[in-house]
Amino acid sequence: MKIFLPDNFIFHIINDSLPVKVSEQVIFKSPSLISKAIHETESSVGIIPTFDLLTHKDFFVSSKFGVAFEGQLSTTYLYFKSESKKVSEIILSGEISSLEPIIAKILFKELYNSEIALSIEPDIKSLHNQNSMICGDFNFSSGKFMTGISLAEEVTELIALPFVNYLLASKDENLLNSFQNSLIGISDEIYSSVEEDSANLHFTPEVNEFIKSNISSAVFEFEQNDIDGINHLLLLPFYHGMIKEIVELNLV
Repeated sequence: MKIFLPDNFIFHIINDSLPVKVSEQVIFKSPSLISKAIHETESSVGIIPTFDLLTHKDFFVSSKFGVAFEGQLSTTYLYFKSESKKVSEIILSGEISSLEPIIAKILFKELYNSEIALSIEPDIKSLHNQNSMICGDFNFSSGKFMTGISLAEEVTELIALPFVNYLLASKDENLLNSFQNSLIGISDEIYSSVEEDSANLHFTPEVNEFIKSNISSAVFEFEQNDIDGINHLLLLPFYHGMIKEIVELNLV
């Protein structure tokens, strides 16, 4: 079995909490490449951005495990060059996946009544005092997140439910069911590793302390509220005319 995980600190923490024999099967990839890897690899599971289901409707999705955010901790942050959120353009940078461009369009329309244009800046370090959305660990390695706004907080405000950023998915229903059952109870180990400073974090002490203080706002083992969050999130592109059919979850 191959296990594909996004290459950011959250999933390195998860990986460190897996049994050694399971962890040996993990392959880290950019979030934007994981659904393709699952599609092309037999006997594989992976963590995908939620909106990847818009183009991979055949995937089975775990009802028990994924990653949802409900507070200041997120893998994506928004930055504004002024206090006003009335903007016309957002620059995307970092580990961009299918989720960020779609949610940016919806978020600004719903919360700020703004129609925004999107552009991509590959050179993340060139962004200075610009309206931007940055995805991935650069937010933390640079300390930049301290001046940003958590995407999780904004989406949670919008849908009044947890922001399920990542789903555990596979082409193989039985394999997915077996793997998700092996993860039962892993949340406690993840939280403990961070709160007891045994997690392998490579940021500054100040950033590590922020993650430690906010790790409890990340949800790994799902309840009905999180499933409702997935369904609500998947309805948004339909309501905004971005897709023609509502995506129905193949929950396992």
